[in-house]
Amino acid sequence: MKQLPVFYALALSIVLAMPAAAARAPETTQDCFEITGSNVDIGRCLGDLLAVSDALVERAFQHAMREAEEAVRDASMTKEGPKRLKDSQKEWREFREHHCGWIGAHPGSGAGNDLRACMIEMAQARIRVLRGEPMEVSSD
Repeated sequence: MKQLPVFYALALSIVLAMPAAAARAPETTQDCFEITGSNVDIGRCLGDLLAVSDALVERAFQHAMREAEEAVRDASMTKEGPKRLKDSQKEWREFREHHCGWIGAHPGSGAGNDLRACMIEMAQARIRVLRGEPMEVSSD
């Protein structure tokens, strides 16, 4: 079952809390930068989108953990699998904090927004990984 529609529903609830000038729900970080005006509005949009993204990461992690535990029960995964998944989630969170902290460490009024955008984009990538979707590899 895909959770993407849930993301859109939660994004819609964010837009309802935004000024009427916003024509559509923000689905990506770029949407927040394009449909809002001031850095404060952008930050608010990104903060809401980050909360949604983090909740979806947690749901995807819990689902992956249940699948890993079931795989142990039916002997298609070793007992080490769920522990490794849990450890990888913890280390992913630490990596995201440090990496995005570095992204947001430059001076300027948009630094906080860059940090939030980084955290959202990494959360969206983590959701894809937890769902077992193929990872995108850039040729650049």
